[in-house]
Amino acid sequence: MLAFAFERPVVLIETNIRRAFIHEFFPEAEGVRDAELVPLVAATLEQSRPREWYYALMDYGAALRAAGANPNRRSAGYRPQPRFEGSQRQVRGAILKALLGEGPRGEEHLARMLAVEPHRLRCALEHLEREGFVVREGNTVRLRQAPRREPLQVREGETEGGKGDEGGKEAGDVALPAAGGAGDHG
Repeated sequence: MLAFAFERPVVLIETNIRRAFIHEFFPEAEGVRDAELVPLVAATLEQSRPREWYYALMDYGAALRAAGANPNRRSAGYRPQPRFEGSQRQVRGAILKALLGEGPRGEEHLARMLAVEPHRLRCALEHLEREGFVVREGNTVRLRQAPRREPLQVREGETEGGKGDEGGKEAGDVALPAAGGAGDHG
């Protein structure tokens, strides 16, 4: 986020960037870890315009995927996602979309509106509530108000999500100050 919001030259690894680097630097390797990509991303990082550089890398990674190549399958953290159609992820997304567009609603109304069985709706709502996306007040569900936060400060050796890069998720972002430290453009 720092690269996009504040034009800070930090190392960022997300799905399409990972795909581009594995394709270019590890054409035959299996089990490629993000820790192996970090120095390569840092060495190639455009210091003066990191946002444009990352947009270009993400476009390249997306183009590789569209062409049928998915080097991310050779990433150590790769886990194929289950089918979306009919999944709880789809139900959760539909709930959030409905609450964004329609405002607070009763659970029964949501179940009818989304054509979802009440038990599946309740399960999805429990997860969304536990994750802090929604608030349930009696039978009414509403989106939770997001607290205002100060900009994230990332220290060298940490990621936006905590220490290291071993989250195990394919799309986990890794953000580290580039070689020379944050703010060092020379």
